[in-house]
Amino acid sequence: MLLHYYKQLLNQNSALNNEVNTLRTYVDAYQRKKSNSSFGGSLLALSNLLTAFAVNLLTNKEIIPGMVLLVPGLIMLVIGLYFSYKDSN
Repeated sequence: MLLHYYKQLLNQNSALNNEVNTLRTYVDAYQRKKSNSSFGGSLLALSNLLTAFAVNLLTNKEIIPGMVLLVPGLIMLVIGLYFSYKDSN
């Protein structure tokens, strides 16, 4: 009977260790996703500022400075969207 309880405890211990490993994997994935979303959000905010200044310059007929701000703003927009919606597999 003692060996039966010992084997039962070993099985429960093994199951709990598997569950702990699974939950650690989830925590790592959530932290990575949080980091990617923060970086993406920061890029999107900076992109909005650059695009707003670019539109202001373009409406004042200053084409070259407006385009110099608009192109990096659009690039940051694409990169920010990529990191915000990046799958964390």
